[in-house]
Amino acid sequence: MSQSVATGLDRQSPHAALGGHGQVRVIADSGRSANFTIRGVVPDAVGDPPRIWVYPSRGVDAGGVSKLFAGAAPTPFGKARVLTPPPSAVTVQIGATPATQTAWAESEGAGFIERVKIGGNQLIVIAPHGGVIEAGTVEQIAVLEAHLAQLCPELGQPTVWSCEGKLCRDNYDRLHIASGDIDERSFPGLAQIWDTVARYRPKLRFRYALALHGTRRTDRSIVIGGRASVADKKLVRDAIAAKFTAAGETLNFCLLDATNTVVPAPGANFDCCWSTARGGTSVRNIVNRLSANNGNVSGHGAFQIEQSKDLRAPAAGSPPYNVWIAEGLAAAMCQLLLTPRSPSAARGSAEAPP
Repeated sequence: MSQSVATGLDRQSPHAALGGHGQVRVIADSGRSANFTIRGVVPDAVGDPPRIWVYPSRGVDAGGVSKLFAGAAPTPFGKARVLTPPPSAVTVQIGATPATQTAWAESEGAGFIERVKIGGNQLIVIAPHGGVIEAGTVEQIAVLEAHLAQLCPELGQPTVWSCEGKLCRDNYDRLHIASGDIDERSFPGLAQIWDTVARYRPKLRFRYALALHGTRRTDRSIVIGGRASVADKKLVRDAIAAKFTAAGETLNFCLLDATNTVVPAPGANFDCCWSTARGGTSVRNIVNRLSANNGNVSGHGAFQIEQSKDLRAPAAGSPPYNVWIAEGLAAAMCQLLLTPRSPSAARGSAEAPP
């Protein structure tokens, strides 16, 4: 976008860790809208009006005309509104202290909605692509919270952040923002977490961070990624598997280490080659910036949980796979958080500034 637009939106400076200039919502004069990441700012040409450039491209995370006109033929447009933050700034309070939840939503309650619930600094649970973007992920947070309160009430409430897409169509294509691009300056709820929640340690924002995501696969598969240690990831895997085993059901796991390499599972014959595209191991990923770890020390770190569609949003009549996963995650988090940190973790040898 041109410098004058970036200045008006206070997005002239790139993010120190991400390089981009944050996210905006572009609404064309035809009424179609989409979320975009600002990739660069260029000087205004003499005599030219403020401009934004939406480049033709392939892939929803790359943006471009294919994103703005997802599911429809591109049509010319000359004017557009550019909004930041992408969710509009209508604020409502839900619940009572200390469980106050703030939602930034469009006035009609549809479109793109952000919610935050401020809890402690031991655990943050996020679902950046809820609603109809990656269906079922936000609903799992409520199950996880309830099970945490039942299993380990002494830990208190986790901090929760989510975004939901509720457009009539094409929510994934138009509203999905890559986790490695999410800029806290563009989301008032996420900025509130940055400003309000005390760091767990000087270089560690939360002890653990858990991100719920979804794939379009239908093979009962879960990818456990992020930059937490392999030992901690195996504990998470085993806790989820126990829920399925107790019900006489099975599922497929792909476990990735912090270098995005598949960790072999003895006896497993499920092909995990595809899962490296879903590993969530980049240091830029929002979940890893919330709980940084180099992957070699247990006791803190981030998990990215990618779930196939048949697990996170089971068809009518199917077993409650989504509930079992959320309850398994809660059991794992209780076990991890109630375990004292190892001496090496306490020294912060694997911590890096988020």
